[in-house]
Amino acid sequence: MKEDFYKANKAYDLCKEMFSGIGLEISKSSVYEDNNNIEISSYEILARNKVIRIFFSDGTQEKVTCDDKDKFDLQRGLFVALSKKMYKDKYTLEGIEHMATELSYQKKYVKMVNKAIKDHNKKLIEEENKKHEEILQKKLAYERKVKRDKKKRERMINIQKEAYVRAMKEIGDLHKERGEKGE
Repeated sequence: MKEDFYKANKAYDLCKEMFSGIGLEISKSSVYEDNNNIEISSYEILARNKVIRIFFSDGTQEKVTCDDKDKFDLQRGLFVALSKKMYKDKYTLEGIEHMATELSYQKKYVKMVNKAIKDHNKKLIEEENKKHEEILQKKLAYERKVKRDKKKRERMINIQKEAYVRAMKEIGDLHKERGEKGE
């Protein structure tokens, strides 16, 4: 299989070289061009069921918008963004739409889009778990604070209680002393 690929590339290079010698230029079909460098690194939904911004591994980004008459499909939007990234200099908007359909038949790009969706969903779950953990930590911190405040209040009550007991004892002792002296 690999040998066939290398033979095809060699044949293409050989034909290209031969035709360039006589002034003709040939090119591979754009549908089957292998854009190995294109990878979806992440995406964000800017307007729910309307606009998606897709970030690629080379640092570029594309923004796709769902038309009002179309039904929003995240997977389709990612294919359109890939197509737009790859072919915006060659094709019209209709051509980009067509190329997006063509890309949706190629395993490489289907896997890429599915992986991007899976990674995005995993990231959303992690963010949700993080928020939940932060809320739980705040709740536990509040409970600890309430417990500390309760202990502090109990200590203050015990200190006041001890002070009252001592004062009452001293008053009682004073009354006893006066009562003994008075007799």
